[in-house]
Amino acid sequence: MYIMNMKEIKAGINKRRIIDVCSILAVILVIVLVFLTNGRVARIQQTMVGGYVDLTDIKIEISDSINIGSEYKVFKVDKTISQNQIEQLKEAFDMQGSKEYSTCKYIKDSNSLELHGVNHVWFEGPMDLDYGSDDEVYNAEKFLRDNNLLPEGYEFSSNNDGVFFKRFIDGIEVEGNSIHVEISGSRIHRVSIRNNRICQASKVSIKPLAEAVWELNGVNCLSIKKDGEQIFELDNVVKATIDNAKIVYYADCYDERQNHIQPVYRVEGTMMDDKGEYYTFSTILSALPDYKLYNAY
Repeated sequence: MYIMNMKEIKAGINKRRIIDVCSILAVILVIVLVFLTNGRVARIQQTMVGGYVDLTDIKIEISDSINIGSEYKVFKVDKTISQNQIEQLKEAFDMQGSKEYSTCKYIKDSNSLELHGVNHVWFEGPMDLDYGSDDEVYNAEKFLRDNNLLPEGYEFSSNNDGVFFKRFIDGIEVEGNSIHVEISGSRIHRVSIRNNRICQASKVSIKPLAEAVWELNGVNCLSIKKDGEQIFELDNVVKATIDNAKIVYYADCYDERQNHIQPVYRVEGTMMDDKGEYYTFSTILSALPDYKLYNAY
């Protein structure tokens, strides 16, 4: 029979102590993170689609004609999805009896239904409708309404390359929430529903536009255009002006760390390089005071 010596016994005790200490520290860290982020909102993550420009030490002017209110709302998002909701979605898209390919994807014949939580639904058809009409806007809207897939606040936007619906809260557009039905006549090809469900709302004061613009001091990835053409890199900017700005609500259906719909500034402006050439740009900027935000990245 093998008997451990004292050195091995002490090593085992020390190992258990280390494991216990690490477990305690992990619990403390979780508690601290929950406490620090309680009632706060994750910072928005800027899109990386656009052109790079260095605005370091460039004084950005703001048009005097811009007038924006100071009080808006923050909305906490419910990201849970029940089995009953899943079954309702499968019924809406005629996916009953589909094979569960993964935890969020269902396959039936050549059709597929992907559920990224409850906030983003993606359907790949085709699926034929029998409404006795070839009016694509009518068919798309009726399909959505008949299946409770067009929540309150969504309004028809356009029928260019599909039928689009935008979301508005208190008359303010929600950036990142939309419904797109790709349809030809009475045949649906694809449906994308990006809808953050709200479970709680609270009023919040936003920071002044001039303070938000400070975020642009440095290297940025903005949507930059010259005569309507996208520019992917711009050097030697000597002047920049914010010509238009308004508050929109920002929602992110893809990032699990974003648990709120929050107000942001959508700004548009012009830039001039050292050769006197002018460019237009647009982007979104955080509108919440820094003490209301935490860095989730």
